[in-house]
Amino acid sequence: MTQLPAVAALEVVIGIQANDTDSDGELIVTRALANELGARGIPPRPFISSASDENQPRWFKQFAIGNQLALVGNGDADLGFQYAGLIAVADIQRKIVAIKSPPNAPQTIEAKGSSNPLIDTGQMRQSIRYLIRREGATS
Repeated sequence: MTQLPAVAALEVVIGIQANDTDSDGELIVTRALANELGARGIPPRPFISSASDENQPRWFKQFAIGNQLALVGNGDADLGFQYAGLIAVADIQRKIVAIKSPPNAPQTIEAKGSSNPLIDTGQMRQSIRYLIRREGATS
């Protein structure tokens, strides 16, 4: 989960939200953490942290552009958060598709019918989103 700075008691939280479940009722964040950090039998494939490391300056720039527009009356107070959130979501989703290493084990490729390590059903990638909330609130 990546977090941009709070302004006027608002913050944007980007990533997989804690209560999102897949079609089997399993928490998507559990699978995401196993892939991001590694777990028994699963090598780390950091997609959120690497997307953040590579793109965070651009996210802050979009945040600043949105804030400037809002300040001159061309948008709501949360426009900077919206700009940064949309760009960050797209960057993380692109990273999920782009990661090819370490490759899946042959039995994993056979079971899911794909060699892309972070794509199976697409639910994890589709669950990447942003929320704008009051600073310190949980959701």
